[in-house]
Amino acid sequence: QGFLQVVPCREPRAPGRNPTMPPAKVRIERIDSQRMRQSTYHKRKLGLIKKAIELTILCDCDITLLVRPSESTVGAFPPSAGSHLVTFSNCDAKRMIQECWEEMDRVPQLNNSAYSNISKDA
Repeated sequence: QGFLQVVPCREPRAPGRNPTMPPAKVRIERIDSQRMRQSTYHKRKLGLIKKAIELTILCDCDITLLVRPSESTVGAFPPSAGSHLVTFSNCDAKRMIQECWEEMDRVPQLNNSAYSNISKDA
């Protein structure tokens, strides 16, 4: 008594789905609902920052991460949210950006079209 008991939540299973199977994969496509897009943006942004921190610790590398939502996502934020640019850096971000900017023409650049080449799901 007086202790918090954690009880696993049992969600209804899809018919014919093995209970030991992992949840279904999320399809990577634009989310139409503005509310869901905002929620997903917030959660995944925090996950991305967490992964960046882990990578700097595990691999002793420098990372500067800039995240700026598109206009369609910005509209989902309240006006009082302030700046929409989110940054994380474990080093001098301005110096690192300047150094990288000077090398931009010599390094391969990936965009969304490269997703199928680097994704484990593809």
